[in-house]
Amino acid sequence: MMVLVVRVSCKHLLSLRCLHSSTSMSKFYLYDEDIYRRKLIKRKPSNQIHRSIIYQSVSPMCYNNIMKCSRMSSGGPSIYARNYSSDAPRTVYENILNSEPVHLAQSVLEYGHSITGLPWWASIVMTTLALRLVMTFPLSVYSQHIRAKIENLQPEIMQSARRIFQQRFAAQAKQQKWNEKRMKGVITKLMQRSAKELYIRDNCHPAKGSLMLLVQIPLWICVSLSLRNMTGAIASNFFIDPAYLVPALSDGGTLWFSNLVLPDPFCVLPVAVGILNLMNVEIHTLTGRKATRFQGYITNLFRGLSILMIPIAAYLPSAISLYWMTSASYSLGQNLFLKLPSVRRVVRIPSSGSDSDTPIQDMKRHLKQKYFKKKTTART
Repeated sequence: MMVLVVRVSCKHLLSLRCLHSSTSMSKFYLYDEDIYRRKLIKRKPSNQIHRSIIYQSVSPMCYNNIMKCSRMSSGGPSIYARNYSSDAPRTVYENILNSEPVHLAQSVLEYGHSITGLPWWASIVMTTLALRLVMTFPLSVYSQHIRAKIENLQPEIMQSARRIFQQRFAAQAKQQKWNEKRMKGVITKLMQRSAKELYIRDNCHPAKGSLMLLVQIPLWICVSLSLRNMTGAIASNFFIDPAYLVPALSDGGTLWFSNLVLPDPFCVLPVAVGILNLMNVEIHTLTGRKATRFQGYITNLFRGLSILMIPIAAYLPSAISLYWMTSASYSLGQNLFLKLPSVRRVVRIPSSGSDSDTPIQDMKRHLKQKYFKKKTTART
C-alpha cells in the first residue's frame, strides 16, 4: 500500500480534488496541521489555512498525475510519499507502535509544539529537556541518595560479618583448620545476610537505586517510537497508521538537517549521539576505584552499544537522531551537575567516603591516568 501526503495551500486544492475524482483511490482525507490533531478529518477546509491531503492506496497513475501537478507552478504542493507493506498491525513491534503509551508520547510532543510555537526541531529539543527534567531528575537525585546510604553502610556490614564470624565460627574454623578460601566464603555469606538486614533497617535497598532506569528507558523508547510514527520511518517493513503522520516535519528542521523526516545527510547527529553516550559511560568509570570483572563486562557492553548507535541513528530520520542527541546531552549534564558538592548539599544527598570537593578535576586526573599515562608508558 502507498500513502501519499501532499501539502497544499487552498489555491491548489481544487486541482487535486479534480485529480481525486478522475483517478482510482480508495480514501481521501484532509489533515488539519494548524491545530495539530492526531486524527484524520473528512471535512472541507477553510480558505485561511494550509492543509495536507493524505491519499491511501494510490495507484501509479495517480502518483504520476499528482507529481505532474506539483511541477506545474512554483509554490505548488509538496509531495511526501511512503510505501507501506501492510494495512494493519500484525507483529508485536507493530502493536507496540500503536499502543497508548506511544500515542501519549506523540501527544506530548505535539502539545509542546503547539503551545511554544517553535519550529519542530526546537520543539523536540525543548520537550525532551522538559520531560527529562520533570520525570528523571527527581529520580536521579533519589538514586544518588540510595547509593550514598549504601556506601556509608559498607563498614558497618563488614564489622557485623566479622563479629558474627568470631562469635559463631572462629573456634570451629581453628579446630577444623579451615583454609583461607573457605573462611572467605563464610564471611561473604555473613556479609550478605548483614547487608540485607541493614538495608531494611535504613530503607535503602539497592533495587531502589535502579528506579530511575525503570522510568528513563520506557520514556526513551516511547518518545523514539512516537517520532517514528510521526516521520513514517521504516515504513516499507512495518505498518504505520497514516493518522499519526506529521507532514510538517519535512520542513521543520534547521541548518544541514532541514528535513526531519530524512536521515542526517552528513551524519553529524549520529556521531554526536555515539560520542555523548560514550562520555556518559566513561564518566562512571573515572572514580579511581578498580572495577570488578562483572563491572568491566557491563562497561564494555555499554561502550559497544554506544558505538552501535551511530549506524542506527544514521539510518533513521533526523528527528529521532535529534531526540537521542538531546537526551544524551541532558544525561551528561545531569551526571556532572549531581557530582558538584554544592548541588549535593542542596538536594540533601548524604555525604560518603567517595565524595570529593573537586570532582571535575579528579575526573580529569583519572582520565589522564587511565588513557594518556598508558600511552606514555607504552612509548617509553
